[in-house]
Amino acid sequence: MQDLIAAKFDPPMWMGDQIRRDALLGRLQGVLRHRLTLVHAPAGYGKTSLLSQWRDSIDAGTAHIVWLTLDRDDRDLKRFVKYLLLALRQDRGDGEARGAPSDIPPRAALSAIVNELGDAAVPVVLILDDLHHAFSEPVGQFLESLVRLAPPDCHFLFSSRDYPWVGQSILAAEEQLLEIGPADLRFSAQETECLLTRTDRPLETLDIDTLLDRTEGWPIAVQLASLSIKRGMGAERVIDEYCGTSSDLARYLSEQVLMTL
Repeated sequence: MQDLIAAKFDPPMWMGDQIRRDALLGRLQGVLRHRLTLVHAPAGYGKTSLLSQWRDSIDAGTAHIVWLTLDRDDRDLKRFVKYLLLALRQDRGDGEARGAPSDIPPRAALSAIVNELGDAAVPVVLILDDLHHAFSEPVGQFLESLVRLAPPDCHFLFSSRDYPWVGQSILAAEEQLLEIGPADLRFSAQETECLLTRTDRPLETLDIDTLLDRTEGWPIAVQLASLSIKRGMGAERVIDEYCGTSSDLARYLSEQVLMTL
């Protein structure tokens, strides 16, 4: 693939000041005990950050973590399966990673991917980040088949703004489905305080509680409030404007939410 984007095989490097989400990381320890884990919430809930933290916490001898960040171009099933094969063939320790055929049919790609997963010496976790960008009926059907046919020691961790349907009903009935949703991803009072105390002008406990209540724990809103404080805005004004300067929030909503509708 001449248009290969190698950066898709690792978490983004642009993520800024992060809060370590220990409670959620503890829940994600169940990934290796479940066939499928879904992390789903709208924009700004810290899904990618959480997955990146969990990936970094896993020892290489415990599991082989495969990461793939998806975008709109990956709605094409042939492109999608090529990237999946390439992601699985990264860092295999046998010299340069093998490529993927440019015109492999999806059914043949499914067999190749299942075989790749079966060759692993340790359990494999396939992380698909931003699945909402690439999700389509053909992609969903392909993933449903992959989840069903992959070896027992393969686990899937999907992150999406929308709720993806990949045949998880039977997995839920078999207690093989782990879900983390918006209510779980909201900042707790402790996480909010931890972020806001990093500023030069830390807020009082009452102000933190008020801000948490007004933002409903939406992580991006709390982060924008922290940014506003770092820029010198007073606590009272930050709280009055809900979560930082209105231009910051408006820009985020425009780029990350409205332009995707």
